[in-house]
Amino acid sequence: MNRSRLTRKVASRDGKTKLDHVRDILTNLVHHKRLPFCRVLMDTWYATRDLMLFIESPEKIYYCPLRANRQVDDSGATSPYRRVDSLEWDASALAHGKTIKIKGSPKHHKVKLFQVEVSTHRTDSVAPNDFTQDFFAGHTRRVRPALEDRAVSSRSQTTDRDRALPMPQSAHPSQSHRLRRTRVDSSR
Repeated sequence: MNRSRLTRKVASRDGKTKLDHVRDILTNLVHHKRLPFCRVLMDTWYATRDLMLFIESPEKIYYCPLRANRQVDDSGATSPYRRVDSLEWDASALAHGKTIKIKGSPKHHKVKLFQVEVSTHRTDSVAPNDFTQDFFAGHTRRVRPALEDRAVSSRSQTTDRDRALPMPQSAHPSQSHRLRRTRVDSSR
């Protein structure tokens, strides 16, 4: 299959896109299960305008890495949009982030943008919708390990180390995954 023809609109067997599934899951967690949570960590694949606004509607905070080619404005509408990877960063911006507007988002919708060194060979541009504190003052200990936690195991599986849930690398994000309940040995 021609890789350039794949889009975010790829539907699963039930006709829903992976973004539809994420909306359904979040709606179920917030309105039906009433699970108390305040932050959503997501991959660049999920960094769409509609999903970001959807997560904000129940007043949740998201941390969303942006792809290098994502068009943003850090000039306050005085310059044209530019790629995230072409932004200039001074010491203050590196420490406290930049306020940006992502192209296609509502006129007054802004997020902060931070450079997060995920490994020695990779720096991500992460856009949270949380303006209440400096990123490095309060979030690095929570976000950076979560971003680093995605890894490839020796058996060619992507895993989430905190939860030890193996997922085949070939699995599409909208595919359903079965989880097994296990007993906790109380004798330890």
